[in-house]
Formats: sequence, structure tokens, C-alpha cells
Amino acid sequence: MNEKNKQKIIDLKSKEEEMDYDAWVEEISKANNKIIDEFEQFLKTEKLSKKTINRHIVNVDTFANYYLTAYCYCGTIFDGYKNFGDFFGYWLITKYLGISKSFMTAMITTMKKFYTFLFLKDYIDENSCADAFVTLADGKEEWLEQLEMFEDGTYYSQFDD
Repeated sequence: MNEKNKQKIIDLKSKEEEMDYDAWVEEISKANNKIIDEFEQFLKTEKLSKKTINRHIVNVDTFANYYLTAYCYCGTIFDGYKNFGDFFGYWLITKYLGISKSFMTAMITTMKKFYTFLFLKDYIDENSCADAFVTLADGKEEWLEQLEMFEDGTYYSQFDD
């Protein structure tokens, strides 16, 4: 495990209010990208196709650098699973172009692979990995229903009084 990079991400997260926003996003994205590069190497050992590996990398980059860091800056890449509800149930549905049921399912598969990687490389503990998997399993059907509601135009009516 690259303890130095993990600590850098945690330290940067704690300094988000002290730093210029653009500089903070750039620094934490660089640190995230080191983890994503490690994830790519991990995927290559699984003998996945280049296309599948690229899809997983784009998916993790979207989650880590566009959602967690640039959009909501609501956690680190390590505890990002705590935001799966908002990511899958709102952000991905309403902000990401080209969202479909198959894309959502692929993104869930990527998150399972990514959090397994984080656990195997000791970036997160067993409980965090288990929490990530439970959150994905428990939320999947609801998120797919919310996507369907978005597609048929009834998504926002669930928030009406």
C-alpha cells in the first residue's frame, strides 16, 4: 500500500476550506489518479480486456474526480462509498449524459471491483469494504427505479410536497 498517497489525500481533504478551490481540486485529483493508476495495474492482472479496463478506469475517475472531488467534495476516495446513495440516486441520473440501465449496472460493478481493490491493497479495512458492498446491493433496485422515473419524467415529482 502507498501509505504516503493515502495520507496525502486525507490531509488534503482536511485542508479543503483553507486552500483555493481550484488548487485543492487539482491536488486531490492528482492523488486520486495515483490510486486509479494502481487500480488499472490491478485490473491488468485479472486479464480483462483493454476495453473493460478502460471502462472501469473512466467510471472510477468519474466517481472520484468529478463527483467526490469537483462536485460535492464530500469525502475521500476511501470513504466515498458513504455517498453512493447521492451518487447513484441523484448525481449520476441527473448530471451524467448518456445514463442508461446498463451504464448504471456497469458503474455498480466497477465500484465493487474498486472497493475490493482498495481492501486488498489495505487502503480500507474489511468493514468499509463490506459497507460498500451492502450499500451497493441495498441501493441498486432503488437507483434503477429512480433512473426509470427520470427517463419517464416523474423523477422530480417524488420531491413534491
